Amino acid sequence: AGYYLLALVVLTIVVLLQLLARYSKQLVIKNKNIDVEQFKETYFATSGEFVKQSLPDGDQSAEQEPPTTGESQHPVDTTTGEDDDEPKHDLRKDLEEMQLCSLKHITHGKGGARKKEAAQKAWEKKQWDGPVKLHFAGYGLMSPPKNWHRMSAAFFTFLGAAALFSASNLCWECVHTIIIKKGLTVVELSQVLDLAGACGRRAPLGTISAVATIVTFASGVLQVLFVLLTDDQFQFGGPVRDACAKLYRKKMLKRQLWAQLWSTNKTILDYSVYETADALMPKFWCHVWVLKKGPPAQGNDGTEELEIVQDVANNMFGKGKAEKLEADRNKWVKSTIPTEVRLKPPPPDRRLKSHLRGLFRDEYGLPVLCIETALQHFDPAAEKHDFDSVTASSATTTSLHDKRTKLNTQLVPMQFVAG
Repeated sequence: AGYYLLALVVLTIVVLLQLLARYSKQLVIKNKNIDVEQFKETYFATSGEFVKQSLPDGDQSAEQEPPTTGESQHPVDTTTGEDDDEPKHDLRKDLEEMQLCSLKHITHGKGGARKKEAAQKAWEKKQWDGPVKLHFAGYGLMSPPKNWHRMSAAFFTFLGAAALFSASNLCWECVHTIIIKKGLTVVELSQVLDLAGACGRRAPLGTISAVATIVTFASGVLQVLFVLLTDDQFQFGGPVRDACAKLYRKKMLKRQLWAQLWSTNKTILDYSVYETADALMPKFWCHVWVLKKGPPAQGNDGTEELEIVQDVANNMFGKGKAEKLEADRNKWVKSTIPTEVRLKPPPPDRRLKSHLRGLFRDEYGLPVLCIETALQHFDPAAEKHDFDSVTASSATTTSLHDKRTKLNTQLVPMQFVAG
């Protein structure tokens, strides 16, 4: 039993280390000497933690090694930084990939003087002797889930599954002596032996332990899935979930479908990542809430209704207004085709509750993504539904030099995100 438990602990540590390594990134710059103040001013924000959103054009470093994520690097001459066989890389392009990652450590110096320092301390130097290695922490570095009760339940469930599996494979280890009476038949002797070894592979305890192993393991997997479905860091919907719990308390207790675990879209959809890095919110393709009504849209075969994009920011307050809002929004449906939208942070609590009314659907997960789009209605004759084209075509002139575009705000579930 001890060996099985030890193997379980070792495997758990290996998995955790793999997850941590996945979100750590490195960038090696092979220049001999780097002016720290100029380098920081050119490529990094004032704090020195995040890469600037606007970087200079052109190949700023011909002697620069591409970023690595734990794989072995191509050997280079750390004295001269020259390697004719290596392709040259654009420092600007490689730093762009790190724009949502925070700089944690910097390795610089030569020979015995080479050391790894905290980023803030390394920025205080006047010059770095190369090659210089920048250590970034990825945006997805996992933090412990807030629901420790559920995590503890998952841990002890898996521990119980390991113990039951060990018990199902043990045999005769608890038997010290067997005293057999004289005159037993072959059948009776076989029953005695089976009973003596029943604590392990022998029936019935061994079989029951094996079945119990499968049941408890499945229970542990379900506990982990619950954590993935409900923890803020996995669904980006902490404020939305809290608002839903206040607005639809009874329905939330019976909720079955919480969210979509995985999305085929690789865009980071956590708005807090972009706020922390002071970065522009991303654009991605997504279905939106629409209201279908006639007459049919121009350009189709006459059978499809016009899909009008809705706006949750059209709030209604006051007595009786909430019920009317619920009734009106229950008519909203998912658009037939996606359009390119832009991510945005959800509104404050009071406005968020008003935004959520009527969007709590059993057929979809919680509407955890707050988006905006300039699209007012879907036009089958339009060739493009990307964000920039729609914004440009929807802009209205309010003065001689001022054009403004009305942006519709929506809260949509993860299932609306297109691949």
